[in-house]
Amino acid sequence: VVEPPEHTFAPLPETDNDRLRDVLRGSYRLPDSLLLVLDVDATLALEPAPLPPPPLHQETRP
Repeated sequence: VVEPPEHTFAPLPETDNDRLRDVLRGSYRLPDSLLLVLDVDATLALEPAPLPPPPLHQETRP
């Protein structure tokens, strides 16, 4: 049985950062479960930081 081309995997890079960068760049494919986790992590990492909460004390009115 010959696997279709989309099931071939490139060698994994040295570090997790390189691996994530290459996955985002589409250099190679991962199993859907791993790709989903990496995609969620990357999405969270790329989101802007949330705004700080408003101050608890309101301005006192005259």
